[in-house]
Amino acid sequence: MFANLITLLFHSRTYAHKAHLATTSFASHAALDEFYKSLTNKTDALVEMYQGRHGVIEIADYAGEQDDVTQPSTVLAYHLKIIEATRDQAVGDDRPLQNVVDEICGLYLTVLYKIRTFN
Repeated sequence: MFANLITLLFHSRTYAHKAHLATTSFASHAALDEFYKSLTNKTDALVEMYQGRHGVIEIADYAGEQDDVTQPSTVLAYHLKIIEATRDQAVGDDRPLQNVVDEICGLYLTVLYKIRTFN
């Protein structure tokens, strides 16, 4: 389940980068830029922590449908919903891992606020 979470985070990062380049809104452009860069760092930290405890994992390519780059608030809200629903299965009761996943959820909430409010 953890590998699935990471696969989604990688997909979300790539999606946000594409949406960042496709938007005509400067506010969305800036917010998505901050999001995908921060998500990259937080995801990397999460994987390294997990692998420090459990060993190296294999991460698959995203196999789902491609998301519409013109709808970042809808798409990222959906990704967040999946992350929140699978958090406990993915990291169990490992508090350091839970903390990073919670920080990632906070990052999603921040970008959603910025693109919904300032767009």
